Amino acid sequence: MYKAASILAVLALAACTTAPPTPEAAVAEHQLNSLLAGKVAGAPTECIPTFQSNSASLIAPGAVAFVPNPGKIYVSNITGSGCEGLANPRYSLVSTSHGSSLCRGDIVQVRDLQTGVMVGACSLGAFTPYARPGA
Repeated sequence: MYKAASILAVLALAACTTAPPTPEAAVAEHQLNSLLAGKVAGAPTECIPTFQSNSASLIAPGAVAFVPNPGKIYVSNITGSGCEGLANPRYSLVSTSHGSSLCRGDIVQVRDLQTGVMVGACSLGAFTPYARPGA
């Protein structure tokens, strides 16, 4: 009985410490889900060509999406929480690539488009491609 009460107390405490998502994060999560609708995941890849990473990007909690065209999307899980602000339309993702690819482990920055000030940074994970079946 004591063990069950201890487990319930820990679960109750954990529930109290979970912060609700910000409105920007909720919007970004919805946008990402809309982009992925009807698409299936392919095998993750370590890098994508920079011409495909220059497209529109958005952030969902813990992920960045690169959209080179409406039929294909690359999603990279990020390490760190410094890119969460990318959901704000004033901010943009900026990378410093040394070559023709953006790769897992590369550090990207979030910058304010109006002031140019860096507001965060994070590390990219592997890129999972999503495409319509048969495409």
